[in-house]
Amino acid sequence: PLASVWLATVGDTLPVFVARETYSTVAVFQNRCDHRGARICLDDAGRGSNDFHCVYHALRYDLRGNLASVAFRHGVNGKGGMDASFRMEDHGPRKLRTATLFGLVFGTFSADTPDIETYIGPGVLPRMERVIGGRQLEIIGRFVQVLPNNWKMYAENVRDSYHASLLHLFFATFKINRLSQGGGLIVSSNGGNSVSSTIAPTETTDKAYAGIRSVDDGFHLED
Repeated sequence: PLASVWLATVGDTLPVFVARETYSTVAVFQNRCDHRGARICLDDAGRGSNDFHCVYHALRYDLRGNLASVAFRHGVNGKGGMDASFRMEDHGPRKLRTATLFGLVFGTFSADTPDIETYIGPGVLPRMERVIGGRQLEIIGRFVQVLPNNWKMYAENVRDSYHASLLHLFFATFKINRLSQGGGLIVSSNGGNSVSSTIAPTETTDKAYAGIRSVDDGFHLED
């Protein structure tokens, strides 16, 4: 991982920064200036920056979200400026508790959330490690889709494994999710995390798809 790189994204409904100050230090903080709530930075990502300036009143923040300077803090020509009691360390955007696991960055505003390993749970954690542990992850693109629904709908959808073959053409047509394979869905005890597990089928030809509406033998990939 590189130092002095950052990414602007969204945590729940709040715009946030994910910034790597050093090779081992990651900070996440709200992308809202503490002064008037303007976005601290309007770009999506970058590298090489050591600080950010709010475009509204030029308040400057470092890569940890700490307020580093205030325009006209001491006034102009000895007149005006901030009160002598003003302390920069008392001001700044909201910061998230962060944890890095297998190259993924997790954040929360809650002080009561358990450590990330406990939150993910012993049923899901080793399966995450099997897939991405010890590997160098690379982001090859970004895709954002707005779902105008209660967040619980999506959370429940990804835990509904049997709809994939019935609904999604590419799953059934290309036999990505085979009806003859074993496996199931593992949900953590707190209900917050889940993982699908599969066991490769012993049949070379899966006849269970015959007649399913989601199969389209005339559908092919261009490449």
